[in-house]
Amino acid sequence: MKTFHCIAFVCALGMLAGSSWADKITLKDGTTREGMILDQDSTQIHIRIDDGGLAATITIPMSNVAKIEKGPVVKPVTPPAPAPAPPTPAPPAHANAAPTSVPSPTAGASTNSATAMPASPLAPTHGFFQEFLASAVGNGPGNINRLPQNLQDLWKDAQQADAAGKKAAELEALRKLEEAFRNANALGRLDGLCIRERQQPFGLWMASVHFAVMSDNYRNGMFDVTDVRDIEKQPLIGLMKEKTPEAIEPLKTYFPALNEKTGKPEAFKPAQLQGITVDNAIDLKDKAQFAHALVFAQIRLDPQMPVADRTLLYNQLTNISHIVTKCSELEPAAKAKAKAQH
Repeated sequence: MKTFHCIAFVCALGMLAGSSWADKITLKDGTTREGMILDQDSTQIHIRIDDGGLAATITIPMSNVAKIEKGPVVKPVTPPAPAPAPPTPAPPAHANAAPTSVPSPTAGASTNSATAMPASPLAPTHGFFQEFLASAVGNGPGNINRLPQNLQDLWKDAQQADAAGKKAAELEALRKLEEAFRNANALGRLDGLCIRERQQPFGLWMASVHFAVMSDNYRNGMFDVTDVRDIEKQPLIGLMKEKTPEAIEPLKTYFPALNEKTGKPEAFKPAQLQGITVDNAIDLKDKAQFAHALVFAQIRLDPQMPVADRTLLYNQLTNISHIVTKCSELEPAAKAKAKAQH
């Protein structure tokens, strides 16, 4: 036991020494990430962070970064000072005077919104050394049992909905979890928890569930992307890019041919749609609407994509639209034929 304490103490000193050199990244939404920048390029930056004793490497798109400040910055590791008692409100000067507001007793509470958030139940209640030892025995901030009961219940709701295939309910639980941890400025801790419990980042879990929900409703050729959270945006875009070739493949027969000299598509000609008939119009329209929703969602979610990629997606949208239009013209006759056959 003495040997273990000695090793733990030496490791803790090493981590404390390393934490004194901190780089700071300020995001466009006003939040910050502190740690050690491992590498960066024009598209993304990798930073090693330590959130309440839970170390992890995260990737941040450069499009989300407002400012980068390189260390050294001394980060003293001391227990948080006890929160001061809220002051007694001063009596109003006259009957119409507004009552004096009582500041939140939570240290470091978010001031980004007009309505103050309640005190965060997520902040570790122990000092650095205690958290380090707790992590060594599997009871660090990444342990689900360390969460407040309401968040444990949300996690279990998401897991149960996942097992039952109820994607809409699963997404709702994940959104509530994301909001709770975001308001506590602890999304890194949520990622660590998800990696421990599910072997995947939280953003990837949320993106895969959200994509499944979107994929159940595309009949108007559009995905609903009005509530895509920052933590899931890049994984969701990546998932859509991965699915696009498969969605486009059955439609490529009706795309304009490529010019052998320039490598660019020829101009659209109605003759290229001759293969669309009353026999395949309904099935083909369904595939085309899904592909349209998939491509258009990428354009909406990634306004900073390279011009060449955007041009390609818009060309695909144009070709898909021609297919949808042709299928819609044949749809009444196709439905009548199908009804007669049954």
